[in-house]
Formats: sequence, C-alpha cells, structure tokens
Amino acid sequence: MRGRVALGVASLLGLAFGWAGFFGARQPIVARVADWRLGVGDLETEIAARSADGGGQYGTLEARASLVRALVERKMLAEAARRAGYADDPRIAERIEQSLAVQYLEDRLAPRLTGIDVDPADVERAYLAERASLTRSEQARVAVVLVDVSAYATAEAREAARMRAERARADATGLADEPHLGAVAARYSDDRATRYLGGDAGWIARRDSRFDAALVAAAFELGPGELTPVVETVRGFGFAKLIDRRVQRTPTLEEVGPSIRRRLLDERRQHARDAFLAEVAAETGASIDEVLLASLPAPTAVVKAEPQPPPLPGG
Repeated sequence: MRGRVALGVASLLGLAFGWAGFFGARQPIVARVADWRLGVGDLETEIAARSADGGGQYGTLEARASLVRALVERKMLAEAARRAGYADDPRIAERIEQSLAVQYLEDRLAPRLTGIDVDPADVERAYLAERASLTRSEQARVAVVLVDVSAYATAEAREAARMRAERARADATGLADEPHLGAVAARYSDDRATRYLGGDAGWIARRDSRFDAALVAAAFELGPGELTPVVETVRGFGFAKLIDRRVQRTPTLEEVGPSIRRRLLDERRQHARDAFLAEVAAETGASIDEVLLASLPAPTAVVKAEPQPPPLPGG
C-alpha cells in the first residue's frame, strides 16, 4: 500500500512540476487534506524554507515525495485530532501557549540581546572597583591536634589533658618528613573533622572561626614543617603544624578580566530581558497581587496510599 502511495505522490509531483509553468497563478494541487491544499508553489516555498543549500537536498523525486508524505501525514493527523476534540484539551492549549511564548521571545528579545556587548574599558573599571574584594588574604595550610576538656573538668583533669597534648607534640617532632601529623592526629586528637586526615585542616585565614584565635595566631608565626607550642584553647589544648602558606595576592586584570566580562554581559542581558518583560507587561496589562499571593495558605500535601500486596490464597 505504502509503495502505491509513494508511486502516486511521485507521479503527481512529476506532472505538477512539469506543468507548473503552464498553469501560472492557478497552481496544480499536489496534495489535500480536508480544506488544506498543497500547491506546487507551496511545495517550492516549503522546500526553500527547509533547505540551507537552496533545495539541493530535495533534488530527487523521491526526496520531494518523502517530504510531501510527511506534510500530508502531519496535516491529516492534526485534522483527525481536531475532529476528536483535541483543540479543546487544556494540555494542548498549554503547549501552544508555551510555543507562542518561546517564539515571541526568539523573534523580539533575541535581537536585543545579540546587540549587547561589554567594552574593555568597562571591564577595567569593574576590575579597579572590585580589586580589594578580589584580593586573596594571606593563608596558611595547617594540621592540628586538639584535645578537648570539659568546661566542668577539675584542675587535675585539665592538667591531664594538657600533658596528653604535650605528649602528642613530642611524638609529632618525629614526623619531620611528613607534611601533616599522620598517626599522631589519629591517636591523640579529639577533632573529628581532621583526626583521620592526619590533622589536615586545609587553608585557614588569620580570622578563621573554626579554631581558637591563639592557635591560629601561633600557626601564622611558623615556617613550613614547624610546630606551635601547646596552646590553651576554648576547647581545651592543642597545637598546629604548618604545611604550607600563601601570601596575600591580588590577581591581575588579565587573569580575571574574562570572568568579569562574562558577569557584566550576563547582567546587561538580564537587565535587557527585565526591561523587555516590563514593556510586554504594560502592553498586555499583566499584574500580580503580591499581597494576596503571600497571604494564600500552602496547599495540603496529598499522601498517596501505599499499594497493598494481594491477600494470600485462602487467607
């Protein structure tokens, strides 16, 4: 059946294209579905719209016949759907509305966004204004051993904790070849976040809130591989080892310029989009009652009943 339809379409196309000039304005009809007609001129327009190479891909009769079959199939299915009442289906209406919105944005907003650019001078001005915030503060990478002491501990218990920290530090002096505190941290430290990482706490700044200020200050006085004395902290006692350090540094314009340009471009495009939507809202009378919206109660969640297994035979 499909072969006969293909042959019929191909034959019609051959005749239609051959007689197109003869009929002039009264173009021959290649295909029809209900009230829809596909004339030779319509087909030529469709081919041109679908082709970047001027229609070369439809140079064969079979290629044109395949296109006609696809157009007819879409039209007849759409006609059948309309007759079945699909045009009144809210789901279909929503899809159409979404397609309209997307196409409108593509046609009206996209050209505005394409014309937006960022001048190098704007990037430099933003860099100079933000240079202080871009500056990376001095940082130290440290490993720590922390021995906790209860706030209600006796003097003897506090002294025992201090001696435990001193023993840990003494053991750590033998780890000169290791960048962190290795097994010493696992054995002595009460800090769960770093205990099994060799005490490695990562990079800290001078005002790092994770550790006691006295311990942080002592760590920044070290050279790589050195240990602080045992320091009394809010938690109890502890010491640190300096693994590495970074000096304060401000990145150059060449380093951060591309990211600044992308951010400025995104901001300007978003501003243009907001302005465009404001224009559309004014044209269409769109508004939202924010007060009423905020006063609406949250919807009650619907709890779906769990499916029950079928009863056992004879049960």
